[in-house]
Amino acid sequence: MWDLLPAQDALAAELEQITGRLCRTNIKNKEMLIQYDYNFVNKIDWDYLSHKRTNVLIEDLIEQNKNRLSSNPKYQDRLATIKEKQELALINSSAVFLAKRAYKLRSLSETMQYQWVEMREWIVKHPRISTLSKIPDHLRKTVEGFYYRLSKPDAKYYYYHDQEEDPDFKNVLLIDSEQGKAQQKLDYLKSQKQVPINAQLTSLNLEKYAKYLDKIFKQNSWIKQALLREKYDLDFSKKSQWLLTPAAFNNLYKAAISEEIFALICQKYHLDFHEMRELSQNEFERFDGFLKLNDQRILYVDMKNYDSRRTTVLAKDVEKHIQNKLNESTGNAAVIINFYEFEKENAYRNSGIRNEINEKKIYYYPHLFRHNGEIDNALLQDLLDKVVRNDTSKK
Repeated sequence: MWDLLPAQDALAAELEQITGRLCRTNIKNKEMLIQYDYNFVNKIDWDYLSHKRTNVLIEDLIEQNKNRLSSNPKYQDRLATIKEKQELALINSSAVFLAKRAYKLRSLSETMQYQWVEMREWIVKHPRISTLSKIPDHLRKTVEGFYYRLSKPDAKYYYYHDQEEDPDFKNVLLIDSEQGKAQQKLDYLKSQKQVPINAQLTSLNLEKYAKYLDKIFKQNSWIKQALLREKYDLDFSKKSQWLLTPAAFNNLYKAAISEEIFALICQKYHLDFHEMRELSQNEFERFDGFLKLNDQRILYVDMKNYDSRRTTVLAKDVEKHIQNKLNESTGNAAVIINFYEFEKENAYRNSGIRNEINEKKIYYYPHLFRHNGEIDNALLQDLLDKVVRNDTSKK
């Protein structure tokens, strides 16, 4: 608690009141001995005190603690540390909110579910912003915690968290827009045995991330044009003051951009696809939408945006979770589609819907787009064979 400036200011105000009362009373000794606990020296905002109307006792205390005033470099270092802790607290608390809200979505009202969709749509169009004032007023309270302010405009930053223990990014241990400073923080955490000795920094680099999107856009320019018409920010080389936090980027943006592009493909080929917002209230967010099959059955779609080199792990970790959701839903089957083939050769093969689609069965495609950016023709052909086609498919 004492790392928070409001707590330090409150203690400073209390000290000011106590000494003020001692100075105001008419009955007092000419010389007074005042004792105070030195444990509180580092828990008082001395800069706050020095700018207040003070008394002789406070002035004496300030004189003894000059090294803690803002004009002193040591104070600046300490203040920077406090601000960093506050930034991390905001980033992690927003990630906790995100995980809790996602878990409770099906129990929310339709209005709240629509607000969730609206929030995701805004974030996927704005992976970076120049100022928080860009956020619409009705989304500001929720969305601003999903952006991290860099020390100077850039397209990347560095952070560390334990991916295995913390898949929801609720406990990011450090974050910095400068790689050197981030590495120093990580080395310190290693020295304190707070992280493994082999821990490595992770970078959120929009320009690097966009390389595979650029391959997709090069092979399918119509996708990029459709996104630009909807005002998606696709210029990832631009530097900005605010970038999405690790939780918002990995758990919102990457999912939402893959879902939107899949919806565009369905629209182009007249596949009867219905987005998440068209799921029933008690199935909302269980899946990303559904396809209507030629035999009128429902095939749920769950888009993933995972590195294809992890598909074996993906199958083991995800299919059980998807199976539980499918068993609790009214639809007939589900298909998991990973967004992109991150390497040219992948040992994990399709387990698609080409043959019979069985009740409550999960099917899997390791990529919607091949490594060169082309749409996977086998997947597209399976969809064309099995899914209702019309000219009014929802985007």
